[in-house]
Amino acid sequence: MTEYWYLATPYTSYPYGRNEAYHEACRAVAHCNKVGLEVFSPIVHSHPIEVLCTQDHAYWMARDKPFMDHAHGLIIVKMKGWEESKGIAAERELFKDRGLTIRLMDWKRNIEFYIRFNQHDP
Repeated sequence: MTEYWYLATPYTSYPYGRNEAYHEACRAVAHCNKVGLEVFSPIVHSHPIEVLCTQDHAYWMARDKPFMDHAHGLIIVKMKGWEESKGIAAERELFKDRGLTIRLMDWKRNIEFYIRFNQHDP
């Protein structure tokens, strides 16, 4: 299996709505792919399903956990609402508890991304 990162983006806490959160997550995945990072985004994978059959937070976390369990690490995209996101907080805690790498991806207004590989994980 190819090594991949779990890409966390805000969804319900995104101030411009869930549909726009989905499109921004798609842009983040596209950028990662363009620069050679393999990622799994639960928002990109699940938004079209959520639109058809709304489920609660626990439902989606249970479906995303196998992807978290096999990921190399976590990349948190610093979109508006990321610090308030209940999902990102839970994902971050899981990765932290397992001692896996956590990185932040800066989000610029012009959709440029920079991954900070700091000495200290957030």
